[in-house]
Amino acid sequence: MPSDADKLEIITAPNCPGADAAAHLYLGGTAVVLHAPDKGNVLFRNWSSGPDAVDADPHWASVVMTSDKTVVPYYSEKSAGEYISTYGTLVGDNLAVASKKMIGVASAAVSAYVQTIFLNATLVASGIGYFAQGLELVGVHGAVIDGMKAASSAMSSMISLLWAPLDCITAWSAGGENTAIFAAQNAIGTAIVTAMAAGAAKPQEMVSATQSTFQKLTAQATALATKAADKAAPAIQGAQAIIAAKKVYDAAASGNIGWESSAYDAWASQNSVSVYTTCMANKAGTTAGNLEAAMP
Repeated sequence: MPSDADKLEIITAPNCPGADAAAHLYLGGTAVVLHAPDKGNVLFRNWSSGPDAVDADPHWASVVMTSDKTVVPYYSEKSAGEYISTYGTLVGDNLAVASKKMIGVASAAVSAYVQTIFLNATLVASGIGYFAQGLELVGVHGAVIDGMKAASSAMSSMISLLWAPLDCITAWSAGGENTAIFAAQNAIGTAIVTAMAAGAAKPQEMVSATQSTFQKLTAQATALATKAADKAAPAIQGAQAIIAAKKVYDAAASGNIGWESSAYDAWASQNSVSVYTTCMANKAGTTAGNLEAAMP
């Protein structure tokens, strides 16, 4: 290997008994596989001489040890055109990946909005579970309480299936549900919906004198609940922000960012496609399990 020997990789380990591996000695008839990788801006061009066989990917070749062999790979630095092409590919890949991430932000925002639409139904489902837990705290136990808790979980799971496709689109765009980008997308989406809701908020309407007593009581209860919610909102929003930030931090600390290295990895790879299907399968499985538990 007289030329560019430092770049060449010998894949087949020396097998001559008792010989120093650095001598590259092989038993007669051994096929030795060689790999000539690109090294940054220095690219492998071709085999100047020596190989007995060259793969369709010319970076790979082999020699059969019927005698001493000399193999010469040829390297040269990128041309100006190759530098431009590499830069263009890099920019294109990053734009393609970034566009996929923006789809995730949009999907997370729509998911957050859909969840606000079904907030009352979600509260009812959660309320059943909280009521059952409250009864347990005062000493009430039994099959009825267990059934109420199971029904609460089943109802919550079924309601969440309404926005599960949106959540799974967000997971797909982020490369998974345990990535820093997924957590950030959900935080941004929720913030967008919260800001829109605050901008669209209307002042409380006055109670009409012609309303029935029940309507007045309902209006008063709603006003009190709204006032209490307004007071609690800063603490709730602060806690939600902390949770979202911790998710981003934990995912980033684990090194699982979720940014693909190329347009192909982001849009066309099997791994990218499987993220969505796996996410939906998991959510459907959770719902099925909760429904089965709720059955008498």
